[in-house]
Amino acid sequence: MEENKNIIVGPKDPKKEEYYYDLFTYMKKLGMLGHKYLVLVRCPLTDERLKYKEIHFRREYINQVSEHLHQLDFDTLSKIPTEPDDCAFRLSLRYTPSGRVFGFQIFEVRVGFGGGYFSMTPAVILLEEEGKRALELLKPILK
Repeated sequence: MEENKNIIVGPKDPKKEEYYYDLFTYMKKLGMLGHKYLVLVRCPLTDERLKYKEIHFRREYINQVSEHLHQLDFDTLSKIPTEPDDCAFRLSLRYTPSGRVFGFQIFEVRVGFGGGYFSMTPAVILLEEEGKRALELLKPILK
């Protein structure tokens, strides 16, 4: 099977060896984010305003979520139960409305561990058709 060349996977964070670069930092490093008018973040590749969404999952579903993301199986992922906000495990999404750029990553929030968000998986960015397909399949849970 031919490997998809549109997928860009983010590296480990050299400052925190056990974690990965966060999605926002990685997309900025690749030149996929640009600031206009001080508040809007636009994608220079498409000149669209980037959207941001968090999808929350309970701890018992994180292994399934991670496995389906690794396989780019967004259809099955969209059927895993989600939780209201403030759940510790979050699927962070940054994407353009057209889906031409679609990035995702799993974060864990640890309030007792010095606080903050920790990137549990590499940042993955899908371009063009793969990104459009991911956006289409996840639309039901992006509301």
